Amino acid sequence: MCGIVGIVHHDVDHPASDLSAALSALAHRGPDDHGSYQNGHMSMGMARLSIIDLAGGHQPMSDDSKRYWIVFNGEIFNYSDLRAELGRLGYSFRSTSDTEVVLVGYRHWGTAVLDRLNGMFAFAIWDQQDRRLWIARDRLGIKPLYYTQLAGAFRFASEIKALLAAPEVPRTLSRIGLLNYLTYGHAIAPDTMFEGIFKLLPGHHLTYHQGTIRVAPYWTVPSSGQPRIESIQDAIQQSRALVEDAVRLHMVADVPVGAFLSGGIDSATVVGLMTRLTGKVKTFSLGFEDDQRNELSAARRLARHFGTDHYEANVSFAELPPLLEKLVYHFDEPFGDASCFPTYLVSRLAQKHVKVVLTGDGGDELFGGYVRYRAERMSPWVQTVPGAVRKLALSTLSTLAPRQHRLKRILRITLQSNPGLRYAGWSEVFSRDLFQQLVSPAFQMANYDVYAPYETLYRTSSALDITNRAMYTDLQMRLPNLYLEKVDKATMAASLEARVPLLDYRLVELAQRIPSTFKVSHRETKILFRQAVADLLPPDILNLPKHGFSVPTRLWFQGQLKDFVRDVLTSRSARERGIFDTSVVESVLDSHVDNRGLYETHLWLLLNFELWAQRYLDPAFVEPEIAASVVPKVTVG
Repeated sequence: MCGIVGIVHHDVDHPASDLSAALSALAHRGPDDHGSYQNGHMSMGMARLSIIDLAGGHQPMSDDSKRYWIVFNGEIFNYSDLRAELGRLGYSFRSTSDTEVVLVGYRHWGTAVLDRLNGMFAFAIWDQQDRRLWIARDRLGIKPLYYTQLAGAFRFASEIKALLAAPEVPRTLSRIGLLNYLTYGHAIAPDTMFEGIFKLLPGHHLTYHQGTIRVAPYWTVPSSGQPRIESIQDAIQQSRALVEDAVRLHMVADVPVGAFLSGGIDSATVVGLMTRLTGKVKTFSLGFEDDQRNELSAARRLARHFGTDHYEANVSFAELPPLLEKLVYHFDEPFGDASCFPTYLVSRLAQKHVKVVLTGDGGDELFGGYVRYRAERMSPWVQTVPGAVRKLALSTLSTLAPRQHRLKRILRITLQSNPGLRYAGWSEVFSRDLFQQLVSPAFQMANYDVYAPYETLYRTSSALDITNRAMYTDLQMRLPNLYLEKVDKATMAASLEARVPLLDYRLVELAQRIPSTFKVSHRETKILFRQAVADLLPPDILNLPKHGFSVPTRLWFQGQLKDFVRDVLTSRSARERGIFDTSVVESVLDSHVDNRGLYETHLWLLLNFELWAQRYLDPAFVEPEIAASVVPKVTVG
């Protein structure tokens, strides 16, 4: 696991660039080792968190001929099998690292090596002879990779801040990024919040040669679901076998491996299987002192059940303001999921004891864990309700108390007849009307359809049943753009590697073949998965409803943190920037504080945006605390 960066100048006579500033910006991703390679007009470097082959895995790494050079971020979980296969084909190895396996595999199979990799990764391979750069990202988008072609060069990096370390790269707000962020809580790849800086899509690779960029997919989430698994018992058996194998593969490491443990089924399943494989496991949990839904009690019961070496922390609202600026820096873009806050804190706790953790992310998207999937199953029935009754129901929504906001949301969305728009509604934060009131006309885009990305994905999966279409859309939209982004940035900010075994691509492909009736009913979620892991978990945990890793921002923003939020959102910098109508911002805040409406998510988005703009857009940008200037080991071609 590491941070990678590289620069190829358009002008072949341009000298290779010094990467020290970029590598310093990535020091948290790789505190164990640093290195760079320079040749002619090209430079590439890495900051390494050593996990496999601690002594022999130094990067950048070359093949025997010195023609090919690689920088690699992530882990290949089936690298031992690939190494043995390549050995039988006559190749020799100088290390035991998975990085060298990728490089040698590229020499033999070319870009088709991607079809053989089971892992989470973002890497770049430079062909010194042809002066060709090839970069790729894993199938599900677990590891990030950004790029830009600005200021006379092509640049790539694991984080945007490494690209911005070059003063010639501009810091310009993307209007598309802003619109997507306020609507969904995140930018939608390939766009980012910065104009001209892009994110490589999951399952895609990019070739840069002589000033030309070519991007192509090599894998996508299956959208046909064929051939379907017709027996629920077959589905249970195959799912359980693949989950076990995925957890086994994801535990490969030359350093201690632990796990995040919430009170939920997914993380409990991962921990239960880890315990069966290795015995004692270190587990880590976090809760909030002033939250009635504190999940620590369930996590403790699970820790006792599995006999883990358990660590936990209990935090309060007072820890949020001083940490927000740090989180804004590490995420590079304003971020709409408040659970990034506890994810970072539990990562910091875990990093004191292990270098790697396994998480339960992805199980809900594969096996139907969200309430909205139940609502989607009901939507065809709702569409049969006569128009007059629908109109009456909509008018009734405004009379419901704020505490009924969840019911109001479900009714409003399920009454939408367009299925693509309906599903986009489950992720929508700022409605189109509120967005138009809030955002200055100069930053709006009348010709951009913010709902098109969801509608397009939803139409692509038309061969699937209605609930699997929802899960398909989430796997390609919310999962990589929001949840996996959160896990990567929050854990790497603490110099901790997180692995997500439930997103083994083989399990994803299997799940798309399972009818949604095996997963979700009108009353239950995760039907099949609960049966598949029933022998692992205590009954009281197995039957708990989905509750998520929630942060009590609703109460905080109405009470202890309301003055902090108001000070940030009405600050001089916010007013002078002129992006938002401050009177609308204050109206939203007042409505939430007075309990006339619940807008904690809206306020979280606005709060993060303002702190991000102060950090990254304002002229007085100053780097926060990072490692001292890195002096990498430089290899010159």
